[in-house]
Order: sequence, then C-alpha cells, then structure tokens
Amino acid sequence: MSKRETTHSVTRKADIVTTLANPLSQIRYELGLILVALIPYWLVIDKLVSGEDRQLGYLFAYGAISATWLVLRIKRFVTQIEKHKAQDGQN
Repeated sequence: MSKRETTHSVTRKADIVTTLANPLSQIRYELGLILVALIPYWLVIDKLVSGEDRQLGYLFAYGAISATWLVLRIKRFVTQIEKHKAQDGQN
C-alpha cells in the first residue's frame, strides 16, 4: 500500500462542531426568571392582599414592570447591534 492509501483508510478524528452563542440568550434567561419569580409572587400576593381587584392590580403591576424591563433590554440590545454594524461598515 502506498502512503496515500493508508492515510485515507485511517479514520480521522472528527472536527468539533461549535455554534455561536445566541445573543438573545441573556434576554431569554431574564424572561424565564421573570416567569419563575411570578409564581411565588402570586402566592404571596394571594395570602397578603385581600380583594381580587387589588390582587389583580399587583399582578398587573408586576407584569407591566417586567414587560418594560424586557422592552428596554431588547432596545439596548438592538442599539448595540446597530452600533456594531455601523462600526463594521466604516472599517
């Protein structure tokens, strides 16, 4: 056998396939944290606050604050992406 034939017959070590980190993974993590924290918050509100209207008000406030936080985080993320694209375009 020639040297060329033996190198093709030997199993080569497979290349490791990696993927780039998803830039939105941190925002998805925060969304999951908000949703998980909602359960104990709801249980506490259910025990401490009397009246369904007041309970719904507290839950609405939690939802509004959480949504505002996520919108601001996404807006900041999009701004950073646009800034990086503008810098790449100049270079």
